[in-house]
Amino acid sequence: MVSNSGPVRTDANPAISIIMNVRNGAPWLHESLDSVINQTFCDWELIAWDDRSTDDSIDILASYASRDSRIRYFLSAEDTSVGLGRARVSAIGRARGEWLALLDQDDIWLPRKLEQQMARIVADAGQPPVGIVYGRTVALLPDGTLKDFDVFHEHTPLPEGEVFEDLFWSSCFIAISSALLRRTATLEFIEEMGRYELVSDYYCFLGVARSHRVLAVQNVVCLYRVHAGSLSRTRRRQIHEEALQVIQHWRGFTSRQAAAHAQMLHSNQVAFQDLIHPGTMLRGLRLLLSDGSVLFVLSRPFVRLFRSIRRGIRRPRWRESYAPGSGHRPRGAALELEPSMRLSIIIVNWKVRDLLSACLASLYRETRLPPESWEVIVVDNASDDGAAEMLQADFPGVILITNRENVGFGRANNQALHVSRGEYVLLLNPDTLILDGAVDRAVQVLSDRPDAAALGCRLVSPDGSIQRFTGGYPPGLWNVMGYYLFASRLLPRFLARKPLFMEDEPTVTAEVGWVSGAFMLLRRSALGSQIFDERFFMYGEDVEVCQRLTEGGWKVLYSPEMRILHYGGTSRERQTPRMRLRNLHGLREVYVMRKGFSSGWLFDLVISTAFLVRSVAFRLAALVRPARGFEERAAVSRETFGEAIRILFGRTQ
Repeated sequence: MVSNSGPVRTDANPAISIIMNVRNGAPWLHESLDSVINQTFCDWELIAWDDRSTDDSIDILASYASRDSRIRYFLSAEDTSVGLGRARVSAIGRARGEWLALLDQDDIWLPRKLEQQMARIVADAGQPPVGIVYGRTVALLPDGTLKDFDVFHEHTPLPEGEVFEDLFWSSCFIAISSALLRRTATLEFIEEMGRYELVSDYYCFLGVARSHRVLAVQNVVCLYRVHAGSLSRTRRRQIHEEALQVIQHWRGFTSRQAAAHAQMLHSNQVAFQDLIHPGTMLRGLRLLLSDGSVLFVLSRPFVRLFRSIRRGIRRPRWRESYAPGSGHRPRGAALELEPSMRLSIIIVNWKVRDLLSACLASLYRETRLPPESWEVIVVDNASDDGAAEMLQADFPGVILITNRENVGFGRANNQALHVSRGEYVLLLNPDTLILDGAVDRAVQVLSDRPDAAALGCRLVSPDGSIQRFTGGYPPGLWNVMGYYLFASRLLPRFLARKPLFMEDEPTVTAEVGWVSGAFMLLRRSALGSQIFDERFFMYGEDVEVCQRLTEGGWKVLYSPEMRILHYGGTSRERQTPRMRLRNLHGLREVYVMRKGFSSGWLFDLVISTAFLVRSVAFRLAALVRPARGFEERAAVSRETFGEAIRILFGRTQ
């Protein structure tokens, strides 16, 4: 399976401008924005237009924009909301891409949405111009269940080609968040779009489809979220009233039968909204009798019953093309995985192409699981060493996600989780080699322990020695002080039962507090919507996730039965001493998360004191026994003490 991120353009304009209009969308914005960032096609910009939200929406947008330069956000100039239609026109006016992708603030894209649509465009080169590329959409209901957004084409292919008249017969079957529109075609109708507050998309789809061909991705590309605050629920009457105006505008370009049918459909909806309220019941009845259809309304219960029975007999097309485990799993949706997909292996790469190549070669050589039961996902954090080209040439089966900037270890793993499909998820460093079928054996060990959610293994250095930093227990004042002042080696074991790092490797599989992220096998069902807390850029996230799992009632295991070769620190060698000390800062963050923010000063005091004592002790040892390396260790401790003071106490220059 190959997932290509697509070429990154070198000119100033991106291929796609994503338009997101925001109005009090804080409850859903994180998931919606994450689904954009997780796209495997990366040549895009996102223009978020906040229409004077009164919640935290603007802060959320600012946070994402500060981390990704492709995201720009704007605020409506007026002191009050200008309405969705005008706000959308304003956002489109800022777009630079050849194509426009519309995304509602509460909807979710599947990771390959843009990639599949751009692939259709490329394959269609040389044909008459295409104005719209859309895809199948699934509605996500409040209880987490899923159903087809477009009941008209639930069991048939989505219409393509000339679809202008179809948009009358089947109303607006194109979900706004599934659509990709040619910008030049859209600009022809930009002024009129602003007149419609709620159905500017329907107006635009009809305008573009009248003079351009339409393509469809038959796979599911988008989740349309239905909730109590959805406009389709809170402002249903206005939606259908505006739709009637749109039909009136375009009816001269289609058949009389199609226009009459569309008018009847929306008149029924407006009439129904009036009929359910005593004060407007008479008005609704008049509209139903004049422009609607009583027979059509009476037939609806039987039509719904027929559709329900048909779904039980014939599987809807969206279920054939959509495996929820293969894309974004929204909060509240039931976890569904491909039964045959046993394992997803995630590797985050940063400028270690040759090591990554060796790692993958050992992985394919040593893993004996059936080929169709496991997958490899590589996230490249803006490497400039040709890693992406190497993967495409030498390992075409790898799923590749490329980032334009180094987003950190934790966030990159979370990106991969959203596209993974396995029952188990293995986090693997690129500077490792798999030995003796370690992956197969690890999966077996964890599957035999249904009470466990994480498993680590023995890490071996190139010289054959066993690495010490493979597991341990969450940081506390006692074990941190014990480790950095060597007390954990000197004190009896009953006084150091839960060391920060394991001093003695267990001889059998044993329960520990955390295991190294260099090789961490996780049970997918225990993870929720993410693996790592993204506040951790590179260090401490493995300790935090294990702590979170144990607090949830799961066990974390370490097993010496499997081993891998770990070169260790190759990526870190390219970082400054201050960045290397982030490891220590990560431990502090985990401690503060457990004990509370006010307890951080105790950790700072212990660490600073420990490195001061270490520097003095090594200096004295160097005087007594020179040429034994103590002077160098004293210098390192002094440097660490100084950096610890500046970093841990926040006194950076």
